[in-house]
Amino acid sequence: MSKERPKILFVFHGSVMEGGGTRSLMEIVQALYRKGTYDFEAVFPYRKGSASDWFEEHGLPVHICHYGLLMQVLSQPVIKRVAKIPLFAARHLRSSIEAGRLAKELSEHGIDIVYTNTSSVLFGGMLARRLGAKQIWHVREFRVLDHGFEYYLGEKRLKKYISENADMVLTVSQAVKDYHSDVIDPKNILVTYNSYPKSFIDPKDAFNTDKSLSLLLAGDIKSGKGQLEAIEALKCAREKGLDYGFTIHLAGAEADPAYAKMLRGAIEQYGLNEAVVFRGFVKDMQSLRRQMDIGLVSSTNEAFGRTMIEGMLSELAMIGRDSGGTSEQIRDGETGLLYDGTVEDLAEKYLALDRDRALLQQLARAGFGDAKRFTDGYAADMTERAIKSVIDLA
Repeated sequence: MSKERPKILFVFHGSVMEGGGTRSLMEIVQALYRKGTYDFEAVFPYRKGSASDWFEEHGLPVHICHYGLLMQVLSQPVIKRVAKIPLFAARHLRSSIEAGRLAKELSEHGIDIVYTNTSSVLFGGMLARRLGAKQIWHVREFRVLDHGFEYYLGEKRLKKYISENADMVLTVSQAVKDYHSDVIDPKNILVTYNSYPKSFIDPKDAFNTDKSLSLLLAGDIKSGKGQLEAIEALKCAREKGLDYGFTIHLAGAEADPAYAKMLRGAIEQYGLNEAVVFRGFVKDMQSLRRQMDIGLVSSTNEAFGRTMIEGMLSELAMIGRDSGGTSEQIRDGETGLLYDGTVEDLAEKYLALDRDRALLQQLARAGFGDAKRFTDGYAADMTERAIKSVIDLA
């Protein structure tokens, strides 16, 4: 390739930088931007937000197009999902038309790579094909296993579409890579994990050695995040002698109001009104973490949860469900504790950290030391490796 500065078009699934997947991509974008060796443009769906604002503030072209998710929520009744297929087909057609319109607009822009963030939108694949550009597709989720949704035409078809359109696939964990390797050639998949700015490194001034403990569970309030399991484990641990001052703090938007209502009913039933605190959406999570002692990731299958590493970097003693990408983030008994997915085992982890503050401190310090490697720009380095590979700059 003769161009000195390859041009990359980033296709986002959201416009707000506070969202996990968007923030993860923005950290890669910002790291590559600082290198000064690439030109960037970006596409966002529907409306602008803090991520698109960043591009505009840096004089980088931003395009707003109408494309949406093509994912069915599996918790809905089958008859409702079947009834929605024409709606998704119409959305699919609209995305295709929008891709054609934007491709004409960009035909003279010299786009070398279309970089699609997450597997929940297909717009980048449509666009890359029309532009004759290379495609990098960053898959950040299992879909069915973690978010409870799937491509409306079926998972196999989505994996096949990604395989046929992407020159390189990036995944956020080995677990996500393995999940897609039944259709996508693993030789074309690189694991990036996620990177974090060094500003996330926030060690404690002192550990809580004798007061009641506070546990943080960060993430949207929805069933896949495991808030009910955390609450039931608290009830179980109390029955086994856990300090009644032990509190759980739920920080996240109520993405599923019915589930949030059910949680409040369980809290009332178990007599835990003073022990479980709903924090809502918290913008300054770092300040909240400074008030906490323990972090919990109880998601059924987390692809590679940002909250785990963020908790470690705030020197919290982390507990994680032994599944998905979480199993890659913790070395059990060394950098945190893994539980087997049962309420009883999670309750035992609460008790262990409450009764043994030396263990809590040891795990928090070891987890902090291990997590700092994720602030060294590994995700951006792997992304740049993929960029150079697909345009023969390596």
